Amino acid sequence: MKNVRAKIVLVFLVLVFTAAAFAFDPVILKDDNTGNTVELYETDSDNYLFYGNMKVGYSISVPCLVFTEVVLLPDNEDGMILESKDGARFRVTGGFYVDDSLLKESFETALKAVKEKVEHPYSDLGDDSWEITWRDADDTLHLRRHIMDKETGAWAEVEIYYHSPEYDVHPHAKIFDYAIESLVFAKG
Repeated sequence: MKNVRAKIVLVFLVLVFTAAAFAFDPVILKDDNTGNTVELYETDSDNYLFYGNMKVGYSISVPCLVFTEVVLLPDNEDGMILESKDGARFRVTGGFYVDDSLLKESFETALKAVKEKVEHPYSDLGDDSWEITWRDADDTLHLRRHIMDKETGAWAEVEIYYHSPEYDVHPHAKIFDYAIESLVFAKG
């Protein structure tokens, strides 16, 4: 009788662990042009998949229900560019600075390039991050956020842009805002 119980418990544990393994299987994106792939993982929300870049050390929540098409998975494995069916884009990338002063320099360079296109972008420079938001003449709204990990010299950047006429609220605006804010460096 003990043997039968032990076998039942063993079969139950194998089934539980097998089911758990399937629950953590990644969603694999493939770039048909380069053959490169990237793994994204399920989160508590159906709206997002988790992307962790081990090379640079950042992670982000990818709005997977909106951005369904792979535009580019680069050979250097530093990020990705995804697109929605209506032409919105999601870009995330990262790398390493030579020194801390490059945070301010990258902000000034990005802001100068934006100011050549539009008159009044929103911008904010912090101790370890910057943000720039602007709307093009064709009503494309750009959300761009750049962060730095001063301990490692790593940087990461996300940009989402989509058509959004002024005074209209895009149906995915909250999802996009959450994705922008979810860009972080792993600590520990």
